[in-house]
Amino acid sequence: MKEDEVRLIILWVIYFIYMVFGALLFSKLEYENENNERRYLTALMSTIRNQHNLSESVMDILSFAHDSACSKGILLHGPASNKWDFAGSFYFVGTVITTIGE
Repeated sequence: MKEDEVRLIILWVIYFIYMVFGALLFSKLEYENENNERRYLTALMSTIRNQHNLSESVMDILSFAHDSACSKGILLHGPASNKWDFAGSFYFVGTVITTIGE
């Protein structure tokens, strides 16, 4: 094996160890918090459903619509702003240009 090939293999091993360590760290830090947030949201949805006498299917529709809007960057509270206005589009183009290599 050539010296460059050995270096490349060593770098890949270090990179893999780094990724495993990072995954373990984030899993340890965020796992319980995610479960707590899920329990809180489930209880909140149940409370809202019971207080306003809404069916499970109506709550599912509202939840899906809200999730879909949030994943597209649409917020239902606060000042209205578009994700794809000139500033947002300019930021996106800058990100693409600076992160995609040669």
